[in-house]
Amino acid sequence: MMFRHHGSSLAYSPNFQRLYTARFVPLFLHVVLLIIILVFRNDLIPSCGDSSSNSSRDKCVWSDAWTGTSLGLVAIEMILSLSGLSIFRSYAVFFSIVFHSAASVLLSAYFMSDMSINTGLPYLLFFCTFLPLIVEIISWIELFAFNKKV
Repeated sequence: MMFRHHGSSLAYSPNFQRLYTARFVPLFLHVVLLIIILVFRNDLIPSCGDSSSNSSRDKCVWSDAWTGTSLGLVAIEMILSLSGLSIFRSYAVFFSIVFHSAASVLLSAYFMSDMSINTGLPYLLFFCTFLPLIVEIISWIELFAFNKKV
């Protein structure tokens, strides 16, 4: 079996197993918040309910594009992490927890404040959605291309 020797003694510790399962809580919360943004965009972005001007339509298109891209990237990361190949990569688990927790807190702050969600979506997309996916892909490359043990 190819993956037999890719584990470490850290992976069998109860603390790491709890950490790995805790990875999916902020990941699922991030997905739920992104779906809520897509579904209730007319209420969250005041200019989206108003189709009178071109600038309001442009804001809605960009908001949908950023949110849809974020949702797609989080879904890809979820599929990659559920495959189980990055279980023993503690750095991938740690980055996923930190960045998706930050995304969930920031999206919740947008819900509670009067600030337009369009102002921070590009930064939120890059720092809280794209970086954890890159770390997940790096762990896959490390596993397959370099055949590196933990």
